[in-house]
Formats: sequence, structure tokens, C-alpha cells
Amino acid sequence: MCIRDKISGLVWLLAGLFITIKSIFSLGLGSLKDPGAGFFPLIVGSGLSVLSLVILARAFFAKAEDDRSIKELWSGLNWPKVFYTIGVLVIYPMILDWVGFLLTSLFILALLCIGIEPKKWKLGIGLSIIASVCSYILFDRVLQVQLPRGLLGF
Repeated sequence: MCIRDKISGLVWLLAGLFITIKSIFSLGLGSLKDPGAGFFPLIVGSGLSVLSLVILARAFFAKAEDDRSIKELWSGLNWPKVFYTIGVLVIYPMILDWVGFLLTSLFILALLCIGIEPKKWKLGIGLSIIASVCSYILFDRVLQVQLPRGLLGF
């Protein structure tokens, strides 16, 4: 591990501690049965702090130093796929209310499955249908989260 890991671990530790402290003192935590606004940020901040401590521990106790430059770390990255993914994920919230959760998720997942790592059309669409329907059942039916209904009403 190198100095970059130490710096990034420290930055994320500070961010996690900030989130945790703000959620405790500024937001109501509530209880397990009736969580308040600060309950989820407390969990996220605590998790972020723990994971950054793991990165810091590995950085301080690692024997070998990683001397690769920033340019070497980013070399070999397929930039068109990165921008394609970002574009698809930017489109998702734009059409979510209008089209609805189920159809938008199906469409976006199909674009990602087929466009990012090209697979057979049947496999990409099949995976998209399964993931969309399962997430719809989980959030809409089981957890009873109000999802955008869209054009077709589901």
C-alpha cells in the first residue's frame, strides 16, 4: 500500500466520522421499531468509518510499497464504457417518474447488461427482467415503498 491509500483512508474516515456525529447530534435517531431521520446516516457513517479503518490498517501494516503512478493506475480503462454507463445512469432519474419504476429499471438494466459487457440479447434481457421484477416485488410489495407508477400504472 502507498501514501495514496493512507490519505484516502484518512479522508474517508473523517467523512464517516462527520456523518456519524452529525446524525447523532443533529438528527433524531429514534429506535429500531421507529427509526428517525438520523438512523440510516448513522449506519452509513459508521460503516464508512469501519471500512476506512480497514484501509488505513492495511496501508500502515503492508510490507510492499505500491509505486505505480496515477497515470498507470488509470491506464487500460475503457473510457467509452465509463461514459456510456454514466450517461445511462443520468437518464434513469430523468425518465423514472414518467415511465415508472418497473419499465425504467428494465430498460436501464437491459442497456447496461447488453451495452457494457456485450452478452447475448436473450441473456441480457432475461437478467434485466428478473432483476427488475425481483426489485419491484421487494420494494413495492414486501417493503411497501411508494414507487413511481408511470404510464402503465405499475
